[in-house]
Amino acid sequence: MNPCHLFLGPEIGEKEEAVNELRKKLSNISASPIEESCFYAGETPAGEIVASLLNASLFADSRLIRIKNAENFKKKEDIELLCSYMASPQNNTVLVLISEENSIAKKLEQAGTRRGFF
Repeated sequence: MNPCHLFLGPEIGEKEEAVNELRKKLSNISASPIEESCFYAGETPAGEIVASLLNASLFADSRLIRIKNAENFKKKEDIELLCSYMASPQNNTVLVLISEENSIAKKLEQAGTRRGFF
């Protein structure tokens, strides 16, 4: 399973279905319930989000971490921090970047496509 996903555009229902499908796949490969977290770009500092991505769960084998409003990552240091994580993601963690816009910071999109995530 790809460790990073990008869901763009106004189709909220389709994006939610895709997240539900990821959740189902994770549940099928995990012996314990998956741990889920949701952050909002622009509200939660990128450093806090990446720290959460890097910290292993004590109670779950797999994690699903969603970042909504991903278009709000505009600061160079925030984008580079996320790109750094995406270059070497955790094995047991699935990251989903979600935006109602049709694109996000090009560096984030490129970081994902170089690794074949999105």
